Amino acid sequence: MRLFGRLLVVTLAWGALAFGAVYSWGYWPLAVASAALGLWGIFETRAWDDPRARHLAIALGSIAVAIFLQIVPIRHEWLGMLSPSLERFMSEFQLGYQASRAHALSLDPPVTATALGLFLAFALLLIGLMRTIRYVNLHTLLNQLMGLGVLLAILGVVQKALIDPVDPLLYGFWKPEFGGNPFGPFINRNHFAGWMVMALPLVLGYSCALVYQSRRPGTQDWQGWLRWMTTVEGSRFLLVAFVVVALGMALALTGSRSGISSFAVATAVFGAFVLTRRAARRARVLAAIYLSVLLVSAVAWAGVDRAVDRFGRA
Repeated sequence: MRLFGRLLVVTLAWGALAFGAVYSWGYWPLAVASAALGLWGIFETRAWDDPRARHLAIALGSIAVAIFLQIVPIRHEWLGMLSPSLERFMSEFQLGYQASRAHALSLDPPVTATALGLFLAFALLLIGLMRTIRYVNLHTLLNQLMGLGVLLAILGVVQKALIDPVDPLLYGFWKPEFGGNPFGPFINRNHFAGWMVMALPLVLGYSCALVYQSRRPGTQDWQGWLRWMTTVEGSRFLLVAFVVVALGMALALTGSRSGISSFAVATAVFGAFVLTRRAARRARVLAAIYLSVLLVSAVAWAGVDRAVDRFGRA
């Protein structure tokens, strides 16, 4: 499944680099590629033989049915019972609205239908990944994801320093069609923060896995760990830890309060999983210090005053 892993990374890169896939020419190719990869994984690994995949499909299918019911036209009499405020809202905000005609529960059925199509595509990808991910080389996949994350972080930092906030141009030539608050290749800085919040726990877990799977130092003291840092395995761990700080710094530079809070919560939850493992007290203390240093370093690198100011104006 080497080709599957490469196409998965290409799909993720397209969604991020195509301005966050907020335009139709960006999100429809993303949806088609996601659905194709999901179906490939489902049929290649016979995912339906796994009860977990079937249960997940039932849950996602229920959500899809709920979305579909919102775009089905309903008679005027029933519509008033299900959504009493819909008629008043539509008469005030839509010219030519006729209250006696059938209408869907959705305020904008075409947009809801688009959301349904995107949901189905990503649901297929999720179901397919449940079984396929075990056949993908995780080291290669995570290294490629880290490379993509660092690229996005560099684009964000460079743009933050050079872009004109009054007339922003993404990649130096693209002006957002409907305005926005861009950061990196994303039209909305909160979208950039959301991407980083999803990627950071993966990289953070990978850094801990490198320590867990490596040969431990001969002596479990500070000098032994310092000597371990000079080995190939220790150097790889330091590199991944630096990537975590760089991605966290880019996230903090966005000024997204929800993004920074989500990063803190994700780090705390991840730390809870690490600390509850059956390990020595010294190892748990080191893990807690490691996670705290990463979180504080990321915010400090971006500027503590910037983060405090953003939360102070909330």
